[in-house]
Amino acid sequence: LGTGENDVSGKAVDVVTHWHAAVVSGDENRIRALASPDFQFQRSDGSGGDLEDFIGGAYDDSQPAKVDDLVSTSFSNTMITRYKMMHDSAAAPRLTVFQRINGEWRAAADAEYPPSE
Repeated sequence: LGTGENDVSGKAVDVVTHWHAAVVSGDENRIRALASPDFQFQRSDGSGGDLEDFIGGAYDDSQPAKVDDLVSTSFSNTMITRYKMMHDSAAAPRLTVFQRINGEWRAAADAEYPPSE
């Protein structure tokens, strides 16, 4: 599903999967290459921060996962994605906002929620 000015439905899965692969890799350079300079994140416990906090945090999502139930909207240079990261039988909801910078989608904001059975 893609609504708004830009139909990004075909691109959204690739963008989200690429972002998640970089995060899971823990490779600081890969994460920085895919993040917007003004990146912010929010976790379900109320904590959050900027890109430096995100990279330096205890982000542990290294289990094999796949994107499911993706809904994306886009207008101008913004793409909002709502999806679930599937880990075995558990679904971890996510909301990630991407910003197009020089033609490339960069993660601008990420909200993470704990898996539900």
